Amino acid sequence: MGFAGMDCKHYPGDAVMDALRTSTNLVWCGFYLAPAPYQPDSSWMDRQSYLASQGWGFAPIYVGRQEGSQHLTAKQGTTDGDNACALARAAGFDRCVIYLDLEAAGAVSEATGKYLAAWSDAVRALQFVPGVYCSHTSVRSIQDQDVDVVFWVYKFRNVDVGAIKEPPFRDGDPGESGADGAVVWQWAQNCVVETPQGNLEVDLDTAAREDPSRV
Repeated sequence: MGFAGMDCKHYPGDAVMDALRTSTNLVWCGFYLAPAPYQPDSSWMDRQSYLASQGWGFAPIYVGRQEGSQHLTAKQGTTDGDNACALARAAGFDRCVIYLDLEAAGAVSEATGKYLAAWSDAVRALQFVPGVYCSHTSVRSIQDQDVDVVFWVYKFRNVDVGAIKEPPFRDGDPGESGADGAVVWQWAQNCVVETPQGNLEVDLDTAAREDPSRV
């Protein structure tokens, strides 16, 4: 068994989040730490306390440097790791998992591996737990570079992209993704969910924990 969750880059508003929490089986949400290198929207940043009071669990997300960036270095990884922890504390989190968002699929490059390793070391040094959001096709190459992180993987079927989804939402074991060691699985992307305030575009996930920010 797992726990259903959702993520969207822009905060949907308190009324929408309240409706999703009370009328669906969603129990946790992605929480974007910002401003980050590839996420300028900071609309989530002041909502942690309110959402926690409504019973939401979290998956804090830091959208760092992406494959092909000229800043994809170990030095930048340390700087961005420090930044991710500072943003997490500013949002109200402490000693939790922070997921570094890596969008590119396939084996990660040596540069990405060094950036991720340095980012992870910086996060761990500041008493947080490093995680990574990545394709299921990237997991093995990250493990081969001996980077110790909590994995949130994305893997979806074509029918689960851009579709209308209704509750109850999938809440199975993330291991069903086929990715070794996955704690969170994003199984649907850019889907439409109906709320009393109108349609909302979200990604849908399932996690092994009710609060994926906790180890």
